[in-house]
Amino acid sequence: MSMIKQTLVTLFIINGLAGSLLADARLKIAGERFEMGSIPPNTTVAHRFWFKSKGTDTVFIDEITTNCGCELAPLKSKWIAPGDSMQVEICWNTDAYIGPTGTYPYIYYNGDRSEPARVFLTGTIVKFVDSLYPARITPYVFDLSEFRDISYDSISFTIENRSKRDLAIRFVSTTVDECELSFPDSIPAGTTETGYIKVKEEYLDKEFKKSFTIEVEGVRTKRVTIPVRRKLY
Repeated sequence: MSMIKQTLVTLFIINGLAGSLLADARLKIAGERFEMGSIPPNTTVAHRFWFKSKGTDTVFIDEITTNCGCELAPLKSKWIAPGDSMQVEICWNTDAYIGPTGTYPYIYYNGDRSEPARVFLTGTIVKFVDSLYPARITPYVFDLSEFRDISYDSISFTIENRSKRDLAIRFVSTTVDECELSFPDSIPAGTTETGYIKVKEEYLDKEFKKSFTIEVEGVRTKRVTIPVRRKLY
């Protein structure tokens, strides 16, 4: 082998080794802790987290482990290229337990089982809608199911302001892509406003369990998560 070829081969090997040593796959989860506020029991709620590849190497998601009360929506991909992001939807099946609780899935990636990433979903399971203050939402679960010849493709709901101050309403999370939602952005003191939710035409033959979380601002900031479900019987 000539001296030039030997030098080129040596440089190639060194660069390859340097590249492998510098390769760094790091997963960053924006807002890995999400507070869902008040949640009804025995329902399914959901939130989407942004997963971002922050290192110099591609992130490959090996496994997301959830407990018995948590599910994972199908991943769009298991690969996240350096600098790219992907939304991951975590579904949480609440049970009959009443009070503060949470679920905390582990995310394992790139073959490393020693330091998994985590996300945290927390909230307070509330049995009676009358206990909600300052805003009471009725119904507390949006059921858009189809029962043989009866189909609830749309429903109206009310939000009652039970305080003496005006309340501002804003969305902080939603996974309900299947529906159109008309929601009041403010509720004057002591009044009740009406909203509407309707299943989009392309999802009329689909079943789903989703939710959205709102923040009520006025007397004090408080979150409420409303389950939205559709089942075809």
